[in-house]
Amino acid sequence: MAIQNYALLIDLDGVLYQEDELIAGALETMRWIESQRIDYLFVTNTTSKSRTSLLNKFEKMGFSTDVNRIITPIVAASQWLIEQSISTAALFVKSDACGDFLQ
Repeated sequence: MAIQNYALLIDLDGVLYQEDELIAGALETMRWIESQRIDYLFVTNTTSKSRTSLLNKFEKMGFSTDVNRIITPIVAASQWLIEQSISTAALFVKSDACGDFLQ
C-alpha cells in the first residue's frame, strides 16, 4: 500500500480564532497536526495586516509557527509580480501590509 502525503490549507479568522478570541480546540488541533507531521499553511484573505502582525497575534494566542507558513493575498500578489518581472506597482493597502511586498 502506498504511503499518502497530506497537506492542509488552514484559514485563520473563524477557524482558529474569531477576531481576538481563540476558538476552543484550535491549539490542540494544531498540536495534533504537527505531531502527525502533516504539512500545512495558514491562509487568509486579509489585506490589512502583514504576516509579521499576524504572527504576533498568533504568538499572543499561544500559537507557534513560522512567518513563511502564512499566505496572504499580498504575498500571492507579490510572488505573481516577481514571476511576471514587474518591478513597479502602486500599492493601495494599509502601511502595515506594505512590507510584505518588499520581501
